[in-house]
Amino acid sequence: MAWAQYIARRGLLAGHVAETAYVIQFPITNCDPLRQVKASDDPSLSGKPNGIYWYGKDAWDVRTRSVPLDESDLMIEFLKSTEDRQIFTFDAYGRPEMPHKPIQVVRTDSGHSSQRVLRLKQGGHNDRFVFGFSIRER
Repeated sequence: MAWAQYIARRGLLAGHVAETAYVIQFPITNCDPLRQVKASDDPSLSGKPNGIYWYGKDAWDVRTRSVPLDESDLMIEFLKSTEDRQIFTFDAYGRPEMPHKPIQVVRTDSGHSSQRVLRLKQGGHNDRFVFGFSIRER
């Protein structure tokens, strides 16, 4: 079970206060690593290669396991609150009371994804959602 600590700013749940830190736990199915590099290969005026390297950072594409409809509001608050590139704590393997490897990250996607998992013949009240988002180390 993954967890994150974030500052609530958007899509606040009833009883939640803006600019307050909250912790959310959620099950994940994927936490695919990738490397983000910012560099430039512009040639100099003489035509020689002129490589400029700004940074290389570890990043991850995260996908949750299906979350029940009644629990998806907290996940949406977390995703909406962190879409402004705030720095937050993420731990893919631990629990808040027993962290494994918490890291400081920022979101890098242009908006989270969500997929509705229909529960047929139940009128929609038992539907579930799968969420996806991308992060990189701070």
